[in-house]
Amino acid sequence: VKLEKFSGTIENYRKAIEFNPEYAYAYRNLESVLRNAGSLSEAVLCCKKAILIYLIHAEYHNHLGAPLFE
Repeated sequence: VKLEKFSGTIENYRKAIEFNPEYAYAYRNLESVLRNAGSLSEAVLCCKKAILIYLIHAEYHNHLGAPLFE
């Protein structure tokens, strides 16, 4: 049920990533939405992808910890 609530937002971020696969900010935001929707394993994967694209951004590293502790 939670995932359905966020389905439109998730779809939009996935479209943004499809359009530009190197758009780290879209992966980071998708991670937040997926985490709030309860899809923690997918959230971790999105956060790791954002980190791979933009290694030096500390915020992305911080966000990786959030779904790992839930």
